[in-house]
Amino acid sequence: MPLRYRNVSGSARNREETMRRLVDAVGAIIKEKSYKGLGLNAVARRADVSKVLIHRYFGGLDQLVEAWVLR
Repeated sequence: MPLRYRNVSGSARNREETMRRLVDAVGAIIKEKSYKGLGLNAVARRADVSKVLIHRYFGGLDQLVEAWVLR
């Protein structure tokens, strides 16, 4: 039986990858610096994305941290 791949546009893949990088960045920062080191700028810098994307994809830092906790 041949494998079937979900047809996902490039922008959807990029969004998923960016969201994953942001969530990973939260975990890395908390592990290295505890919760004190966590902020929009630190997460965006660690994920190598604009901090605007945190608001666009998660609504803010609190929701991003929640996504990390729930993962």
